[in-house]
Amino acid sequence: MSLHTTTLSIWGVPLEFSVQAPNVLIRLEDEFAGSIVASSETASHRFVHLCGELTDIPDEPLRARHRGGSSGDKRYIDGRIFKAETQNRDAVVVEECDNTGIYILDGCVVATDLAKTVILGASDKPHVLADLVEAFLLDHARAQGWMQCHGAGWLRADGGACLAVGPSGAGKTTRLLGSISETCRFLGNDRLFLRWSNGRLETRGYPLAMNVGCGTIRGLKLNIPHFDGEDHEKIRLTPRDVQRIFPVDYDNWYPVAEIAAPDVEALLENLYVEPDPSHPNWNVAWRREIPTADVRSIVEAATAPELFKPTRLKAVGNNLVLETRERL
Repeated sequence: MSLHTTTLSIWGVPLEFSVQAPNVLIRLEDEFAGSIVASSETASHRFVHLCGELTDIPDEPLRARHRGGSSGDKRYIDGRIFKAETQNRDAVVVEECDNTGIYILDGCVVATDLAKTVILGASDKPHVLADLVEAFLLDHARAQGWMQCHGAGWLRADGGACLAVGPSGAGKTTRLLGSISETCRFLGNDRLFLRWSNGRLETRGYPLAMNVGCGTIRGLKLNIPHFDGEDHEKIRLTPRDVQRIFPVDYDNWYPVAEIAAPDVEALLENLYVEPDPSHPNWNVAWRREIPTADVRSIVEAATAPELFKPTRLKAVGNNLVLETRERL
């Protein structure tokens, strides 16, 4: 059996891949565009993908492994249709014991522990390896004591990061795009991470797809096709599209200069170390202990008046501006 082995740094984490069919790695290059490069570092985890035909595959019990964070069908920038239903993917639980799990993902058998994951199945299942890598990275982040933030972020000229945090539909992406069309740089959209380091709160982006409203595209005169869609309709940018359109940097941490959210409750509801509903922690092998002291420091810093600014978005013509509640 001939295996092609390579080590890739994905979101700064070195991972080794041994595969029979190199095409299974293509999906990773698309899914993590902007934060995937060849690496010579010692790998934190090894993924082995073997090709084979399987029969009599069980289809239960099911456990959610990925859920749609994006509602409704959308268009990609090349005109193809993104079907929201493709986001809903499950794992069949075959066996779990301590820190080892055996699962069926899209017809592929997956055996995994903390050090290695072995996949047996067809090479044309684009979500299997990408979902496994994402699940490992999210568990890695939790084990470091980093918190996820449901928000959008941009970098000022002085290197300070500004975050807009809140629920879906609050205008975070519009605020981000309006800022980077002026003097700021793209940091991340929808999923940011926070850590407490060197006595300060720091943030970092993560490669994700990005949905942009047709009304926002027109209002901000963005160079993104909108196909004459209604204002509420959205165009879906893949991670590779985002990398091409914006100068992304997902690998470095930046000091947080300001956090805008409607109120403290909305801020706290959109900070979490546990998996978000769209990306449940389905793999028993990757449930490492979370450093609670780090989480406490992050929450205290994020809600401190020096950084947190109670803010809401207010429509002004075709644009959106931020107004602090103190001025309302």
